Amino acid sequence: MDDRDFLLPLNSVDTGLLAIICIKETPQFHWLVKIDGEIGRASLNQALLAALKAHPNLSAKMCMRRMKPFRKIVDVAESNVLTYLDLSDGSGTDGETDLRYEKALTEWLNRPFDPFHEFPVRALLLKKASSESHLVFSFDHSSLDGIRSLRFMEEAVKIYNGAAHPAASSLSELRRDKGDELLVFARSQRATSKNFYRRVFTSLFYRFFIRPLNLPSRVFHDKSERCSATAYLAGSINQIELERIRSTAKTSGFTMNDVLLAACFRAIDKWNSLHHKAVGKATIMVPVNLGPESFRDVISNQLSFVSMSTRPKERSDTLALLRKIRKDMRSMVTSGVSFSIIYFLHFGSYEPFPLIKAFARLLMAAPVQVDTILLSNLGIIWPEAAGEAKMGSSTIKDVTFMVPVLTTMGLSIGAHTNHGSLHVCLGYKIGLFSKEKAQEFLNMFLEDVGHLPDEIHLP
Repeated sequence: MDDRDFLLPLNSVDTGLLAIICIKETPQFHWLVKIDGEIGRASLNQALLAALKAHPNLSAKMCMRRMKPFRKIVDVAESNVLTYLDLSDGSGTDGETDLRYEKALTEWLNRPFDPFHEFPVRALLLKKASSESHLVFSFDHSSLDGIRSLRFMEEAVKIYNGAAHPAASSLSELRRDKGDELLVFARSQRATSKNFYRRVFTSLFYRFFIRPLNLPSRVFHDKSERCSATAYLAGSINQIELERIRSTAKTSGFTMNDVLLAACFRAIDKWNSLHHKAVGKATIMVPVNLGPESFRDVISNQLSFVSMSTRPKERSDTLALLRKIRKDMRSMVTSGVSFSIIYFLHFGSYEPFPLIKAFARLLMAAPVQVDTILLSNLGIIWPEAAGEAKMGSSTIKDVTFMVPVLTTMGLSIGAHTNHGSLHVCLGYKIGLFSKEKAQEFLNMFLEDVGHLPDEIHLP
């Protein structure tokens, strides 16, 4: 069989993300699954391998062909995707165990991917206590997005539980075709957007030439070290409170994502004021739903990011802020602005890969003019008919989504719904923020999410 039959093409955005990975940046994300009970390591590794076999995009490693990157499908039969680490030896106090756990987890989360020598997914089974384990899935962002990684994990758990045949897959093969579905989809939207290309290229010009001249407000840092390591903090809003917030927002004509975005802006505003900083324009990077729900299974959702800015006058009134967010998000979907980065990377992907890496290094060295990245609510994680999700004889108690930090601001926020509650994870660069300062910002954000709907007064 021709070697080319085992080669999978990368779309333009995958190529761009791969270039960032190859210059030792960290566009990777993680899912942390808290498990109560024992997990069979050998069985779990086999379940992961079976899930990999079903998806050629994940059972592949990078290779170069005529200075172009491809994924080459390899045999996963004898591979070991799972790493095991036991911290439950009983030595030391609970505080010392927590410190060892935090150190081991941070080292794992900051371990870079080597896409040319390993699969784009790896897993760590971290045993913290006799009946408590944490299963950490790490994904290379150039291979798949949060939605598809969630479905991959769900399938691996089903295979582990014996509820799915290892040779069968509920997912279609990922990017096996030779086209660039992102570009095809972007071009298909021309008919629905007036002056489509003019809007796209105007957005690119504004992003790279105009915006750097007009800097947004900066969130206060209490460190200035040159360290790219990332740490994470988690918080949540319980089911009763979440339902109250969602109901109030819906009654007023807003979505939960509108509330999350408004809370992010107001948290930045309060944070700067707390540290006696002049608060001017604040800009955050937010996701836009590009198309039909079914297309979310194909497109990499990180491509729908756009920058949204607000000014002090707009942030001073809660209702005005929510209205602006709702209007801007709708406008960005219909105008085609969210496709600008797809076209930008598409034209760049024609160049040899070494040149793409050099350009990625230049982009990462230049300031990314956003205060923070906020991920939309990803929805329910592993919905069950009743009770808690099972993994063998063990129970899945909690799931946390950890997002990368790729801006000079050094902060990112991810949110998802699990067991009826809203779970929020803050990622922060430890060279810029202490744990106490990062926790303070997360608390401020959660507090604003909880209090924001109470301030909405509509007839």
